[in-house]
Amino acid sequence: MRMGNLFMSRHSSSRTHSPTSDEIDFSWFTILRSIGRGSYGKVCIAKKKDTQKLYAMKYMDKLECIKEGAVSNILQELKLLKLIHHPHIVNLRYAFHDVEDMCLVVDLLQGGDLRYHLNKMGGFGEGNVIIYMLEIGAALEYLHSLAIIHRDVKPDNLLLGLDGHIHLTDFNIATQLKNFDLAHSQCGTWHYMAPEIFLSSLGKLEGYSYPVDWWSLGVTCYELFHGQVPFDVPRSTSKAAALYSHLPNARYSSRLSQSFSTVFQALLRVDETKRLVSLEGIENTLSVSYQDVLSGNLKPDFFPSLKKLNVDPSYELEELIIESKPIHKKQSRLSKTASADGSTINSTQDANSEILALIAKEFEPFDHESRPAAVTEVQTSALPDPSDNPTF
Repeated sequence: MRMGNLFMSRHSSSRTHSPTSDEIDFSWFTILRSIGRGSYGKVCIAKKKDTQKLYAMKYMDKLECIKEGAVSNILQELKLLKLIHHPHIVNLRYAFHDVEDMCLVVDLLQGGDLRYHLNKMGGFGEGNVIIYMLEIGAALEYLHSLAIIHRDVKPDNLLLGLDGHIHLTDFNIATQLKNFDLAHSQCGTWHYMAPEIFLSSLGKLEGYSYPVDWWSLGVTCYELFHGQVPFDVPRSTSKAAALYSHLPNARYSSRLSQSFSTVFQALLRVDETKRLVSLEGIENTLSVSYQDVLSGNLKPDFFPSLKKLNVDPSYELEELIIESKPIHKKQSRLSKTASADGSTINSTQDANSEILALIAKEFEPFDHESRPAAVTEVQTSALPDPSDNPTF
């Protein structure tokens, strides 16, 4: 079965198109199918009409984001993504907004997220988890060098390429520290949140910093190997903090090597000043090198299926049957709005005019092809660029 058939849908077109405007907008893309949802939006596969390259497009309804109080998060995510370029991060390629949505167009990783595969398989082999740990660790060190804390490392936010390598995504609650400040907000996904986040919320710490991401890495990789998180964290800030102050020992599988067990224990130290917080520390403990991954000497042995799309098919059904404003009909709606000279402003839009004006000002279009060479980019020779995916 040719993989291209999986992406042919009623939304695609056999004709060759070119973008219909000079500035990046929705008309540059053909929508193929829906593949997921994020914190404040949905995700679809989009094909750029002139190059035929495939991308993932995250689109977020402006009025829904205003209702949920999410606009500042999205503007912050856009700001951070413009700074970032790394082989193990889902990189931003384009950004634009229209009368309906704010859109982020990023690398398409066709292997799906690790939550999807974890639910199907129950766990991964130690060799694969070690590679994932090295790759995520490299991404975290890169982010921390830019003073960025991700704050939501978990299997759901780790996407596989068809080559079996991992990529970190979803910067919706990421933050950039300034002047060696600390972060204070209680945010993240409960079971992956470090003890100091809870303690900070209770006023027992002044704040927290980069070590929270290394804790989340430890929890995530433990779950990828064991099929479950190491600690059952109570759904209460005070109870969670109490749990961590008397932390039970995590149970490790007898299949786990001594060195890998040591890495987990080092990443999951409650005292962040004693926690393992570097890629070098992981490499030294495991006697492996991230450079072995880059050179191809250390390769994963789990590869996503080439014969199917590695996502829950219910996303596409939901978009076609339930969604009141389906993405594949968006271009038609935009054309009607344009033909009405923009006069079709409803009462809801009018009531939110100030925030919509802020979005128009701050959500600036982005085209990575016109991006100047950045000193923050990480160059590699062995790993492929995720945007260089096959065309169908």
